[in-house]
Amino acid sequence: MISEEIYHRFARNIQGGAGWTDRRFSRFHGLPKEARYLLCTDVLEFEIANGGLPQLLWNTYFHWRWLLLVCEGAYSLFGADAQKRAIPEFRRLLDAHDSRCRARILESVATGKFRYFELWMEEANPTLQSEKEKLFYSGAHLQPLKEAWFVANEARIRTWLGAKWPERGSAE
Repeated sequence: MISEEIYHRFARNIQGGAGWTDRRFSRFHGLPKEARYLLCTDVLEFEIANGGLPQLLWNTYFHWRWLLLVCEGAYSLFGADAQKRAIPEFRRLLDAHDSRCRARILESVATGKFRYFELWMEEANPTLQSEKEKLFYSGAHLQPLKEAWFVANEARIRTWLGAKWPERGSAE
């Protein structure tokens, strides 16, 4: 599958450095938009399936706005219209919970205790939910839709797979 080749190339060349929970995360700077689309939509779908919108907000805190913007463009390109239409609601919900999440993150960093994540999840779960989350679960069949887009655009993707990528750990 072409998406596996993208991940293989990503792991071999640039994975490393600051992650999603770090302000210095590179946001995959220097990667073609198609690679960012795959990587970002996979993160969004994984976080929602793993713990819903509270988990997404916590684990992408410094970059969630950018992530949603990238995913909105990606889902439009992939033809995942229902998912694209869900993004504005997610943006509104995450924005409403942003400051409280930040406070819990700062408590967690200051004390070095994971307990604050658990408290955050307990606090946020009752109000930071959307029926549209299920559009991003594995049963929504997004992976085949995305893979079909990548297969249909394989020639262009192979061109940038063969191009020079930023060095491992580079923010470039």
